Amino acid sequence: MEGIDNEGYIYRNMWSTIILFVPFGIYYIIRKIRKVNFNTIFIYGTIIYTILLFVLYKTNNISSYYYCKMYYLIWPIIIYMSTSGLIEFYNKRMLNKFIAIILLVMYVAIMFLYIRNITYFFNKAYYEKEDITTIMGIFNINKALLEMPKLITSEEIDCLEYVENNIDSSKTLFIIIPRQEDWKQVMLYNQMPHGTDFGNINKEIEKWNNGEYEYIVLFKNRNTYKVNKEKINVEGAKEIYSNNETQIFKKGEIL
Repeated sequence: MEGIDNEGYIYRNMWSTIILFVPFGIYYIIRKIRKVNFNTIFIYGTIIYTILLFVLYKTNNISSYYYCKMYYLIWPIIIYMSTSGLIEFYNKRMLNKFIAIILLVMYVAIMFLYIRNITYFFNKAYYEKEDITTIMGIFNINKALLEMPKLITSEEIDCLEYVENNIDSSKTLFIIIPRQEDWKQVMLYNQMPHGTDFGNINKEIEKWNNGEYEYIVLFKNRNTYKVNKEKINVEGAKEIYSNNETQIFKKGEIL
């Protein structure tokens, strides 16, 4: 199948954020392995399918992007298995109760330390090489996303609305960030033949400078613009729209 080897924007973590759930997940499997019901069939089927995808990923038949999409399904399953295993372990005898409580306290403490960046050991960015110190990376990336500026502002939306109503977006270069691409595609769904090629943004800017694009849309507060603004030549172009955060220039006759 074409396309499944393409990479994309996704949180990547192969093993470290689930490692703490594994012991009680294995305990659950050992206790339930002989029982045949919907839960066990679904869980084992998912595990087998994930192993198959991992083999395809390691043999370069699918991208890490499509492999990691499985983790949206794997995560709740592992949490269910681990929680069920922990409850069953807890109910066995008094010593088990003590061990389970200690483990839960340790997990919450590690999560708190990681998110608050209190200790050196847990102060690892989510994009660093995956190792045991990234065990709480999923919480840190969620925290980072919550603290990020708005994905799109009202003034940027106003700019896209102007594009939709007044210019041909198929002849327009958009200097936006990758995570705004979905907003652009939705708002301009009836006009856009393709998305912005962020992997070759320098070539796209060259096309604008050479007159191959008729319009350019600049989101001035975004990193794509800040990193590339010195390369963007608007000399001789006419500003046809602007607000505090955006500008649109018209080049002239398209080549």
